[in-house]
Amino acid sequence: MFARKWLATALAVGVTLTVSRPAGAAFVAFDTLVNLPATNSFRSLSSANGGSSVLGGATWDTNFFVVGGGYIEQFQNQGGSNPFARPQTPNFALFNANAADGLTIQTTDILTSLWLARPDMGRGPSGTNQVTVRAMSGSTVLASRTINLTSTTPAFLDTSSFAALTGVTGYRLNRVATGVDGYGGGHYIADSFQFQPVAVVPVPATALIFAFGAALALVRSHRQSKRTVPA
Repeated sequence: MFARKWLATALAVGVTLTVSRPAGAAFVAFDTLVNLPATNSFRSLSSANGGSSVLGGATWDTNFFVVGGGYIEQFQNQGGSNPFARPQTPNFALFNANAADGLTIQTTDILTSLWLARPDMGRGPSGTNQVTVRAMSGSTVLASRTINLTSTTPAFLDTSSFAALTGVTGYRLNRVATGVDGYGGGHYIADSFQFQPVAVVPVPATALIFAFGAALALVRSHRQSKRTVPA
């Protein structure tokens, strides 16, 4: 009975250490917010989200604004050169209001990808030509991923390598501007953020084998001690 209890305990510990059951991933887009602007306008993310800066379990910088595809298009018609810089989802995306730099997203979840484009608002080939997403632990940069943007290459930025990090408290988006656009700086459009909750790190198979072997050795030792007859 003692041996069975020890073995069952060891196996239970091994199973507990290897099971990983994170909650489902969060896909954050902006077409279903409760207080969206008109498609030819914009408003702050907080306002579009019913007065809350929390969306998809993350707290978003106050300089993130929700913008409609028609608003971007009207500036293309005034000299902008990028017909590709529309929301990746049907009608709405984020942009960095007043060309703000260093915008933050506070969350312990792992950002695995996002979509970025350069809008070229009103003055031809200008705006942001590079965005770097930095994984942060407080004020410390843990890792970063960079994408170069042109007027014809909106694209997804793969940040899944952040899953190897520990201690993530959020992300910071930095941009490099090319000249100025119709509102005085480097704007970018962001959409389709994908987050994955941090998973429990599985115990390597070698560690489980070692634990199982140790449990068996303990069982054998106990059995031998019971069988030993005093001289």
